Amino acid sequence: MLIVLSSNFNFINACGFGDYELNHGVIRLFDPNVLLSNSYSNDTQKKVVNKKCQDKNCSNLESWSSFFDSKYSLGFLKTIMSSVPDGIQKRFKASGNKNLVVPEKETSFVEYWKIALNVDAYLYKSGNTEDGWSYCGKRGAKFILKDTLITDSLSKLIKSKIEEENFLFIKERYAYQLIKLLRYTNNYQEVLEVYRTYLLSSSTNSLISYWAMEHYAGALRKLGFCAEANYYFLKVFINCPSRRNSAFASYSIKSKNEFNEVERLCKSDEEKLYLYYMRGRIKKNLGLYEMKCMDSISPNHYLTKVLMSMEINKFDASLTFASLKNSKKHYVEEMIDFNKQLRDTYKKDNYWEISLAYLYYYIGDYTSSEKTLNHLNDLNKYESKQVDIIKNANYVKSRVSFTNKEENYLGGLLFSL
Repeated sequence: MLIVLSSNFNFINACGFGDYELNHGVIRLFDPNVLLSNSYSNDTQKKVVNKKCQDKNCSNLESWSSFFDSKYSLGFLKTIMSSVPDGIQKRFKASGNKNLVVPEKETSFVEYWKIALNVDAYLYKSGNTEDGWSYCGKRGAKFILKDTLITDSLSKLIKSKIEEENFLFIKERYAYQLIKLLRYTNNYQEVLEVYRTYLLSSSTNSLISYWAMEHYAGALRKLGFCAEANYYFLKVFINCPSRRNSAFASYSIKSKNEFNEVERLCKSDEEKLYLYYMRGRIKKNLGLYEMKCMDSISPNHYLTKVLMSMEINKFDASLTFASLKNSKKHYVEEMIDFNKQLRDTYKKDNYWEISLAYLYYYIGDYTSSEKTLNHLNDLNKYESKQVDIIKNANYVKSRVSFTNKEENYLGGLLFSL
């Protein structure tokens, strides 16, 4: 029955943050995809939810579409980016008045795309990358030093293109190609110089500037600047959904001193909030301390709820509280105390009441769980769905056997699910 109840949910996806820190194949009855889907309102919170285009290919196409003033569909742009350079001019002409020359933006794009394909072919041909988008490198492989003459030639060409280019959008793209080229040919110091020259002081906050920032962070780490590297991975995580998973995977803090160094680099409460969030969501960590810090930085923030949901879902709903080790029991009890504190502080937010009711259910206190749920008013449809799941779970777990009437109720529930 619990499996059927849990199957109504997408196994936790943490509202756009990925689920690689959670174990698959366990029963979960508490899902932030349902409960938090209607809980955001400001720009900071919107950064953390699923967007229309989180995929790096799609977000890249959208940025090009904006550059072209939405003149072309994403499908058309995807097609021309799959074409050989000589065919791109023809496709642009075919898309408009054939008697007109290709406009300046399109001409700049064609020139840039030729260079980008040359860089891609050079890096890919060496066996350094898995595909033309990610430049991840094959698992376990080390990047090798390539032909310095070709690297230098491409580098000089791209630098000249940066100086000649009129459009800032494409200037930044050239700078990204140069940074990528230098990083994957082990020229890490030059990566820092190029990024600081062309992008560090940029105020565009463009997609490509964050893609370049991730390479900059990688070069910093290779040169031993670990705190700075983690800080820039943090900035990518906050601001660039298409690179969020890779930034999180690259972020690595191994001691309290390292964490403190990164925190000192943070320039805003938002950055500090995300820093604690990133540490709290690491699989081996217990996130209660981080949640307390986050709530002191920004009261009742959406991310604190996301992290609480992750902590709740570290426990398999099919395992009884009694079966846990004493240390884990104590941790759950501490979570309940913290949840009660936030429930009493943020009385208009149903999330804390609902999550508290689930924790009561988990420890087998079905009476307190039911009483907590019965106090709720003005539920939206998402909250109502989660409340129904917890109530039905209470109903099932609080009975040793079932009367005919109760069996009929359960049959109706199974049918409706």
